[in-house]
Amino acid sequence: MAPRQTLTAALFLSVAAVASGTAQRPRSATRTPEALQRACDGGDMRACVDLGVRYDDGRGVAQSDTLAAELWRRACDGGSFLGCEKLGRAYSTGRGVPRSDTLAVELFQRACDGGNMAGCGNLGASYAGGRVVPQSDTRAVELFRRACDGGDMLGCSSLGHMYQDGRGVAQSDTRAAELYRRACDRGEVMGCFFLDVRGWPRRATRRRSVSPGVRP
Repeated sequence: MAPRQTLTAALFLSVAAVASGTAQRPRSATRTPEALQRACDGGDMRACVDLGVRYDDGRGVAQSDTLAAELWRRACDGGSFLGCEKLGRAYSTGRGVPRSDTLAVELFQRACDGGNMAGCGNLGASYAGGRVVPQSDTRAVELFRRACDGGDMLGCSSLGHMYQDGRGVAQSDTRAAELYRRACDRGEVMGCFFLDVRGWPRRATRRRSVSPGVRP
């Protein structure tokens, strides 16, 4: 893999491991950990996911990567594709579980197949970097596009980076900037970061119309 591709792949993988979880914070932020535990024990898999995020962040409970991973595994086994995506991230970083790229990719695939767009984005990062799966820019672009179209803004930033580098698509700074702005406008920090690094404005500039024969 070329040095630039290696750098880009490493960026994708590190961002996927850390930032993909920020888009889906608990919907039950006002519920106490005790209430979430009761709901989880009662079969509410989203409550299990949200409680896992609490342990991951250490908000209202003692921080514990191990308990977070256990709760996400419980949610995933119970049919929550969000739980599978978060457990995949745990395996990709080795937080709370032994690090395993193989299990991470399997869980991202399961999450993506179930309609979790962050899972598709993380799977795309795996293909971009040749992590467990064969390296494929074309497949990475397909997955980033699916994630972006499905509302995952990190997927939009990742797709923008593929356009910027001309990997799997025809190189286009214009398209890259559009995707970065789409993500940045919705609070995705990497989209803003990529715009700033390139010196591109965060808002699209509009050309002022000028009447014929009149100097602007």
